[in-house]
Amino acid sequence: MIKKITLIDVIQKEILFNGDVHIEPLKNEGTLYIFGNQERMYTWKVWKNGMIIKSEADYILELTLRLNNTTKGHIETEFGTIDLKCRTTLYKINENCIEVQYMLNEDINQLFHFMLEMDKEENYAIH
Repeated sequence: MIKKITLIDVIQKEILFNGDVHIEPLKNEGTLYIFGNQERMYTWKVWKNGMIIKSEADYILELTLRLNNTTKGHIETEFGTIDLKCRTTLYKINENCIEVQYMLNEDINQLFHFMLEMDKEENYAIH
Protein backbone atom coordinates (compact mmCIF):
# COMPACT_ATOMS: atom_id res chain seq x y z
CA MET A 1 0.00 0.00 0.00
CA ILE A 2 1.23 3.51 -0.76
CA LYS A 3 0.09 6.62 1.11
CA LYS A 4 1.27 10.20 1.48
CA ILE A 5 3.16 11.10 4.66
CA THR A 6 5.04 13.98 6.27
CA LEU A 7 8.05 13.45 8.56
CA ILE A 8 8.51 16.40 10.91
CA ASP A 9 11.47 17.24 13.14
CA VAL A 10 9.46 18.79 15.98
CA ILE A 11 12.45 20.37 17.74
CA GLN A 12 13.85 22.04 14.61
CA LYS A 13 10.32 22.78 13.29
CA GLU A 14 11.36 21.34 9.94
CA ILE A 15 9.75 19.00 7.42
CA LEU A 16 12.31 16.29 6.65
CA PHE A 17 10.20 14.43 4.10
CA ASN A 18 6.85 14.88 2.40
CA GLY A 19 5.73 12.30 -0.14
CA ASP A 20 4.89 8.66 -0.74
CA VAL A 21 5.46 5.91 1.80
CA HIS A 22 5.37 2.18 1.09
CA ILE A 23 3.56 0.32 3.88
CA GLU A 24 3.68 -3.43 4.60
CA PRO A 25 2.50 -5.55 7.52
CA LEU A 26 5.13 -7.14 9.80
CA LYS A 27 4.93 -10.14 12.13
CA ASN A 28 3.52 -9.57 15.62
CA GLU A 29 1.09 -6.88 14.46
CA GLY A 30 3.82 -4.53 13.28
CA THR A 31 3.97 -2.20 10.31
CA LEU A 32 6.87 -1.40 7.98
CA TYR A 33 7.16 2.13 6.52
CA ILE A 34 9.71 2.78 3.75
CA PHE A 35 10.13 6.32 2.43
CA GLY A 36 12.73 8.83 1.33
CA ASN A 37 14.48 10.40 -1.61
CA GLN A 38 17.90 10.36 -3.31
CA GLU A 39 19.55 12.04 -0.30
CA ARG A 40 18.10 9.89 2.50
CA MET A 41 16.05 6.70 2.82
CA TYR A 42 14.08 5.82 5.94
CA THR A 43 12.84 2.46 7.18
CA TRP A 44 10.57 2.49 10.24
CA LYS A 45 9.46 -0.83 11.74
CA VAL A 46 6.68 0.00 14.17
CA TRP A 47 4.98 -2.14 16.82
CA LYS A 48 2.70 -1.29 19.72
CA ASN A 49 5.57 -1.40 22.24
CA GLY A 50 8.47 -0.03 20.23
CA MET A 51 10.13 0.61 16.91
CA ILE A 52 13.31 0.30 14.88
CA ILE A 53 14.41 3.33 12.87
CA LYS A 54 16.92 3.05 10.05
CA SER A 55 18.13 6.12 8.18
CA GLU A 56 20.50 5.77 5.22
CA ALA A 57 22.46 8.69 3.75
CA ASP A 58 26.24 9.26 3.80
CA TYR A 59 26.05 7.11 6.94
CA ILE A 60 23.63 4.50 8.26
CA LEU A 61 21.86 5.14 11.56
CA GLU A 62 19.91 2.32 13.21
CA LEU A 63 18.08 2.72 16.53
CA THR A 64 15.83 0.46 18.57
CA LEU A 65 13.36 2.48 20.67
CA ARG A 66 11.04 1.38 23.54
CA LEU A 67 9.19 3.80 25.80
CA ASN A 68 10.92 4.42 29.16
CA ASN A 69 13.74 2.02 28.28
CA THR A 70 17.40 2.48 27.45
CA THR A 71 18.15 0.66 24.21
CA LYS A 72 21.03 0.40 21.77
CA GLY A 73 21.73 1.63 18.30
CA HIS A 74 24.67 2.46 16.08
CA ILE A 75 25.97 4.71 13.32
CA GLU A 76 27.97 3.18 10.47
CA THR A 77 30.29 5.57 8.66
CA GLU A 78 33.20 5.16 6.30
CA PHE A 79 35.43 5.45 9.39
CA GLY A 80 33.74 2.63 11.33
CA THR A 81 30.80 1.94 13.63
CA ILE A 82 29.86 4.00 16.68
CA ASP A 83 27.62 2.39 19.31
CA LEU A 84 24.82 4.50 20.78
CA LYS A 85 22.48 4.34 23.75
CA CYS A 86 18.95 5.71 23.45
CA ARG A 87 16.40 6.64 26.10
CA THR A 88 12.85 6.90 24.70
CA THR A 89 10.71 9.44 26.58
CA LEU A 90 7.65 9.63 24.28
CA TYR A 91 6.12 6.97 22.03
CA LYS A 92 2.60 7.38 20.61
CA ILE A 93 1.06 5.62 17.65
CA ASN A 94 -2.36 5.76 16.06
CA GLU A 95 -3.74 5.37 12.54
CA ASN A 96 -2.79 8.95 11.57
CA CYS A 97 0.48 9.62 13.40
CA ILE A 98 3.59 8.08 14.93
CA GLU A 99 5.33 10.32 17.45
CA VAL A 100 8.62 9.48 19.11
CA GLN A 101 11.02 11.43 21.32
CA TYR A 102 14.33 10.05 22.47
CA MET A 103 17.68 11.08 23.88
CA LEU A 104 20.93 9.79 22.40
CA ASN A 105 23.87 8.98 24.65
CA GLU A 106 22.54 10.21 27.98
CA ASP A 107 25.86 11.88 28.86
CA ILE A 108 25.56 14.15 25.79
CA ASN A 109 21.77 14.63 26.20
CA GLN A 110 21.04 15.11 22.51
CA LEU A 111 17.22 15.18 22.25
CA PHE A 112 15.25 14.18 19.12
CA HIS A 113 11.49 14.44 18.54
CA PHE A 114 9.85 13.26 15.32
CA MET A 115 6.28 12.97 14.04
CA LEU A 116 5.32 10.85 11.05
CA GLU A 117 1.90 12.07 9.93
CA MET A 118 -0.26 10.09 7.52
CA ASP A 119 -2.29 11.98 4.94
CA LYS A 120 -5.90 11.75 6.11
CA GLU A 121 -7.36 12.59 2.71
CA GLU A 122 -8.33 9.82 0.34
CA ASN A 123 -7.33 10.32 -3.27
CA TYR A 124 -10.02 9.61 -5.82
CA ALA A 125 -9.33 9.12 -9.50
CA ILE A 126 -11.55 11.10 -11.85
CA HIS A 127 -12.04 9.48 -15.24
